Amino acid sequence: RGFHPVGYYSKEKYSDVGYNLACILTFPCHQRKGYGRFLIAFSYELSKKEEKVGSPEKPMSDLGQQAYKPFWASTIIDFLLNQCPDATNMSIMDISKKTSIMAEDIVFTLNQLSILKIINGVYFIAAEEGLLR
Repeated sequence: RGFHPVGYYSKEKYSDVGYNLACILTFPCHQRKGYGRFLIAFSYELSKKEEKVGSPEKPMSDLGQQAYKPFWASTIIDFLLNQCPDATNMSIMDISKKTSIMAEDIVFTLNQLSILKIINGVYFIAAEEGLLR
């Protein structure tokens, strides 16, 4: 009964490189229950409140990548499908401003999903809506 800690995260108050999360930990007995994802989402909500884009401190651990990759992918795809009024004319920077995810993380994620194409130095998201769902 009562409240129990399940994990924590730390954040640099002033980060020159835009890190919105320095360290994240979910205690072993509480892992795989969504708490890590909650803490990641919370860090981005704080970034939105501060009107900044952010990224986790690099280099990331293997477990950090396991947590962030699906978070970034689902956040970006949700934005493109549900929150983007004109998906045909959207820049990486537009996505970054709306999601608070740093542009380099967006490019990385779209590359990982194999839906980012570069033609003459211009990025294009090449995916049908049905594929994103």
